Amino acid sequence: MPTFRWASFQERIAVSMVPTYPMGLPLLLLAVAHVAGWNLAPSLTIVFHSLFGLWLVYLLGREFGLEAGWAWLGAMLLAASPLVYPDVSAADE
Repeated sequence: MPTFRWASFQERIAVSMVPTYPMGLPLLLLAVAHVAGWNLAPSLTIVFHSLFGLWLVYLLGREFGLEAGWAWLGAMLLAASPLVYPDVSAADE
C-alpha cells in the first residue's frame, strides 16, 4: 500500500526522507512572510530569488570582463531555462 509523502521530499532509503529544497528556504520564507504574509510568501520568495540569481549572473559576466550586452545575454539565456522557474506549488506545502 503506498504511503503519503510530501512532494518536496525524496526517499533515500525506505525508512527516511530528506528534503530536496535548500536548507535556508524555510528561514527565507519566514522572513518574507513577516513582510508580505503567508499567502504570498512562497511565490514572492521564488520570484525574487530567481531575479536575484539572474542579476548575479550578469554581475559575474561583468566581473569576467564581458561587455554589458554579453553579460545580459548570458543572464537572459539562463532565464530561458526551465530550471530557473521551479514549481511554485512545491514551496506552498
